[in-house]
Amino acid sequence: MQDEILQEQILIETEGECVGQINALSVIEFPGHPRAFGEPSRISCVVHIGDGEFIDVERKAELGGNIHAKGMLIMQAFLMSELELEQQLPFTASLTFEQSYSEVDGDSASMAELCALISALANVPINQSIAITGSVDQFGRVQPVGGLNEKIEGFFTICQPAWFNRQQGVIIPAATFVISA
Repeated sequence: MQDEILQEQILIETEGECVGQINALSVIEFPGHPRAFGEPSRISCVVHIGDGEFIDVERKAELGGNIHAKGMLIMQAFLMSELELEQQLPFTASLTFEQSYSEVDGDSASMAELCALISALANVPINQSIAITGSVDQFGRVQPVGGLNEKIEGFFTICQPAWFNRQQGVIIPAATFVISA
């Protein structure tokens, strides 16, 4: 898949800004393959006037696993709690992993999904030279996730010299770092 990204068959932007779109850090594992590897995933969100529905495209297409669905529900609960609306949400939001055709599972993209959703709602662009990972709880706290080495290596692999402008970086949960005495 990294070759497809480098050949621009799978679109991952590493420069500029975009509303409702973010680069998430992912770990890919193949059954029987001894090593997992990381790669970025482009998550996008669009919002429009609606009845408050959050559309999880992966789940509707039967490509989203149970842990991913749980992460989406927790992210939605946090947002609804923060908005403190007295009535139903006046919008519908659709979130998806773009150009992803296999099962998505885990909650480590829930922070990225929340950022894409807030960006779409506020019409504020996200810096595409940054990739993010992290699980979010119902109180908006970012929780640690696994596979950080693979995720970081995967993002910087696609930031080849032709694209690398020394502006690219990653955002990872601070709670991931444990300081031992």
